Amino acid sequence: MSWAIIASGLVPLVLTRLVSEETRHLHNEFTLLTVINTAVLYTVLLVFIAIAAWENMSKASDEAGRSQSRREPIFRRPAVR
Repeated sequence: MSWAIIASGLVPLVLTRLVSEETRHLHNEFTLLTVINTAVLYTVLLVFIAIAAWENMSKASDEAGRSQSRREPIFRRPAVR
């Protein structure tokens, strides 16, 4: 995992030195669109994951309630007379 962190720091440094400033400025719009599209896709993916988790939590809560209602008569205290 640490190699990824090192690479994420070295790649921009190397590309800055290898690619001329004029070429980088010509590709700013393309890079911007790529980053924006990636961010939107990532956001949509996170929303789908959140919705799925919420539905599973709701189903689990419902099942826990049903399970408790089935077990409730077993754990009742006997009536004291």
